[in-house]
Formats: sequence, C-alpha cells, structure tokens
Amino acid sequence: MAFKTLILLVSALSFSSSQQMTCTYSIDTDIFDEPYQCTLSVDNPNGLDDAISIGGTHLGTSIMDPYGNLVSTYSNDSNVQIVKVVGVTKNIPSAICRQFPNIRTLDLAHTNLQILSATKCSKLISLTLWYNQIEESVVDLCQYQPDLQSITLSFNKINTLSDVTLKSCKNLLYFNAQINEIPTISSTFFANTPIIQTIAIGQNPITVIPNGIFNGLSKLLVLYMEGLLITDLPLNIFADTKQLNSLYMQNNKLKTITSKWFASETLQGIMRVNLDGNGVNAIDPIFFTLATKLYHLSLLNNECYNGKITDFATKRSSYMPGFQVCINNFT
Repeated sequence: MAFKTLILLVSALSFSSSQQMTCTYSIDTDIFDEPYQCTLSVDNPNGLDDAISIGGTHLGTSIMDPYGNLVSTYSNDSNVQIVKVVGVTKNIPSAICRQFPNIRTLDLAHTNLQILSATKCSKLISLTLWYNQIEESVVDLCQYQPDLQSITLSFNKINTLSDVTLKSCKNLLYFNAQINEIPTISSTFFANTPIIQTIAIGQNPITVIPNGIFNGLSKLLVLYMEGLLITDLPLNIFADTKQLNSLYMQNNKLKTITSKWFASETLQGIMRVNLDGNGVNAIDPIFFTLATKLYHLSLLNNECYNGKITDFATKRSSYMPGFQVCINNFT
C-alpha cells in the first residue's frame, strides 16, 4: 500500500512539474512603444495542455495620461503585448492566448516545440517558431488570428507543408520557412496571401518551383529561393510580381538565365539579383536590356561569369563586355 501511494505521489509531482508556467514581466524598451512583455518559463516536455493559469507578479507601474490623470498600467494580463517562451514545451500551451488576450507577438524559439497547432490569440501580429523540432504544418495558422502579418517557421524539420497553413492569412506580409526538409510546395500555397511582401523558402530540398505559385502576389518585394535543387523555372513565373525588387537564387542548379521568367514590368523594376554558385553558362541579352534599375548583380562561382557587381545600373557599359560569353552561349 505504501509503495502504491509513493507511485501516485511521484506521478502527481511529475504531472504538476510538466505544466509549470511562470511569467517574468518587463517593459521592452528596445521597441518604440515600449510594450509590456512576459518572459514565460515553461517545463512541459510531454505536451500537456490543461494548465488553468500562468503564474507571475505584474509590475504595477502608474503613469500620467495626456490629460494629467494617473493611470495604472502594466498591472494585469490584458496589458501584456509580447510573450516570449523559454524552456521546453512539446506543444503551444493554449493558456497563453487565454490568459493574455491582447498579445501581438508570440515567440517560441528554441523550445523543442514539436506540435504546431492553431493558436487562438485574436490580436496576434507576429508568430515566431524557429529553431524547433516541428515536422509538419497542417493547420491554418491564421484561422483564429486573422491579423497575423509575420510567420517564421525556419530552422525546423518540416517535411510536410500543407496549403491549409496560410488559408486564412489575408493580412500576411512575411513568411519564412527556410532551412527545413520541405520537398515540395504547392502552386496554390500563397493563393490566400494577396499582400505578402517577403517570402523565404530557401535551403529546402525543393526540386521544382510550380507554375503559378506567385500568381496574384502584386505586392511581393523580396523573394528568397537560395539553396534549393531547382534546375530551371517556369516561363512567366514572375509575371504578377510587378513590385519585386530583390531576388535571391544562389546555390541552385540553374544553367541559363532567361528574361522569359519575368514580366517586362517586373524586370524593369528589379534592383538586386543573386545567382552565386549556380553554374550559369548562358544569359538572355534581353535580361540585361530590360533590367535598367539593376544595381546589385552577383554571379560568383558561375561558368560564364564570376563576379559581384554593386553599381551595375550606373556603370552598365563598363560591365557588359564581361558578359559577352554568357550572351553568346544563350544566342
């Protein structure tokens, strides 16, 4: 009987320990509006999710409002705008969104997170989940937080990236899934992100960029597709990205650079292109003709050209003779 009681006691202590969550509150003076934040210590390696509340003592600071009235702020859960999780948790504790209804930033970096769930922080703007152990993304990350502007999933082990991930992300501006194990990406993955400005999908074992994946992304400014396994791109892949100004495709397997990847308007506005380490041996002369605003052109460690240019737009005539071999190989 005593032995059985001891087992129950140890189990209870273990259960309690795995759900411990405590906030250390502070004011983030590095951000312009000095938001109130919780650094949340978590010990939840088993992924339990029935914590009733989160412990911690609020700062309770008082300030003057613009009318000279004394206002108490930083005194309760509703004041918290940033939650940074430290420690270990297998899942995202639902108590975070429940206890802090007004958070705009949720950061679970380096927490050994494995299960990606649809959090319910209705005012969330930024979700950072990098440097974890996530293997699949199969939930709608914006279903309960439609104002999300930034999602970072880089440095995980994601091998399944479902279309549903960004299904409700109408306000998304930034998406980063670099350095994962993603083998394919759907042509409709970004179909519901009409105002997205930055996409980073580099350093994944993706062999094909599907036709139409960037259709409708008229606000896209920066695209990172470095370190993939692509050998070519579909014609007109950048037909709709009229505002694209920076394109990073270094360390792929591209041999020929053609203007037919781009709409004329896109190519006329592009300012930075990085194609280092591709083995490029031919370049369409129309690419140079249309890219009148191109300043930064890097082609280090390629076959027909090996160099980095940072003033191409202003010194075009002095650089063009060096590309003659590339042009000859294309024509």
